[in-house]
Amino acid sequence: MTTNWHLAECKDEDTNLFFPARGHYGPEERQYIESMCGRCAITAECLDYAVENRVLGVWGGLSHRKRRVIISANPKQQKRKELTLDHWL
Repeated sequence: MTTNWHLAECKDEDTNLFFPARGHYGPEERQYIESMCGRCAITAECLDYAVENRVLGVWGGLSHRKRRVIISANPKQQKRKELTLDHWL
């Protein structure tokens, strides 16, 4: 699967925003990220990438911690190649 990263809403953001110190976000950062991911054209692809590659940070609007909880609660989802945000929320 080819992801069109150039369409990402976050493409011009400082990447540190998505990898906070000690994994904790303040309410302002969380709201900003959720808003950005909510209007992004490639949120589902971004989330797919994160799940497939087990990366840290916020991808597809979800933190690593949230993705890990969701994956462990839905083991069949781990094998899917085509995921959408709706599958995870």
